[in-house]
Amino acid sequence: MTEQRPLIHQIDGVDPLYGLPYFLSEPCAGHQLWIANREHADYLRAVLTGAHKPTDNELGNRLPGWMLRRHNRPAVLRSLDRLLTRDPGTPPPN
Repeated sequence: MTEQRPLIHQIDGVDPLYGLPYFLSEPCAGHQLWIANREHADYLRAVLTGAHKPTDNELGNRLPGWMLRRHNRPAVLRSLDRLLTRDPGTPPPN
């Protein structure tokens, strides 16, 4: 079996195209959690909570192990909530 290599080298919390850190990132479970936008956060939440089962070709199958570990999920979900409160494109809660 051959190892799959990413097309673009991804560094935690850094946009591979521009080389700049993501605005919506924070330390989480000893790693750097980042999101690109609300849709990205919603997708991660759906995968982590089991509401969405990724197909073979989806990025959800390539999420880092630390994010998928059961004991890290509550911390990841809390971090996603915090990051969304900083997202200027997110409407304020009612």
